[in-house]
Amino acid sequence: MNSMSSGDTFPLIRGHLPDPPRREGVPSVFSPLKKSSFSPLTNKTEPVTILSVFRFEATQVWSRFMGTLRERKKLRTQDSIIQAAAKLFNSKGYNETTVEEIAEKADVGVGTLYNYFTSKRGLLAAWMWEMHSEAFEQGKAVVEAEVETDDPEKVISDLICVYMDDFLNLDRDIMREIWAASIAEPDSFGKDMARMDYQLIEQLTSLIKNFQDSGRMNPNLPPSQAAIILFSAIMLLVLEYMVGHVDSGETIKETISSNISLIFQDWRGNG
Repeated sequence: MNSMSSGDTFPLIRGHLPDPPRREGVPSVFSPLKKSSFSPLTNKTEPVTILSVFRFEATQVWSRFMGTLRERKKLRTQDSIIQAAAKLFNSKGYNETTVEEIAEKADVGVGTLYNYFTSKRGLLAAWMWEMHSEAFEQGKAVVEAEVETDDPEKVISDLICVYMDDFLNLDRDIMREIWAASIAEPDSFGKDMARMDYQLIEQLTSLIKNFQDSGRMNPNLPPSQAAIILFSAIMLLVLEYMVGHVDSGETIKETISSNISLIFQDWRGNG
């Protein structure tokens, strides 16, 4: 039996045991594949072996796996904060809700909340984007489903109402805060809100082009300008609702449909 010297405390570490037997021409996992290479694992230059390559690849896979888990946790935390803010904004009102209350409801520390959102307005913008993203996907379905319809104005009304439904259910104080924040912070909050508006305008433009191509709308209309005209008519009604001149969201939607019908008197095609 081979004896182990007193210095061989860790006999399984390379250097304390002889190379395992192998057939001629078959490299050991410890055999260098080339002279040397810089190893990011040990931060030094060392021989490149089959084992070191495997170790590096395994580390990369593990890093990607752990990175994915961290990203998922971050997304869950972020969503939890947004949902907590949405519930409090709806129940208490935007102005009456504090960041501390949002953090408590989301079961996170205030410091953690600020790692995700720089302000209460930032949370409001994130909530608006979440609602808008859902409306945008529903809007895409409306645009894609219009292929055979003979009623362009109904399709356009349906598309607009997809975006209006959630917005008209907001507390008026929240609506006012959105407008105020857009004016006070035009380079951040304002740009975010404008991007949402332009996505609706783009979908309206796409619909109008499709209707023109099939002869269902006047081909002489500039599609993007027509979309902006429709959007402008909507925003005037939203402003009236926000300041309290119109009491019901349903009244707003009915007026939108009526206005679109009026506009379409000159916009219809010959098909």
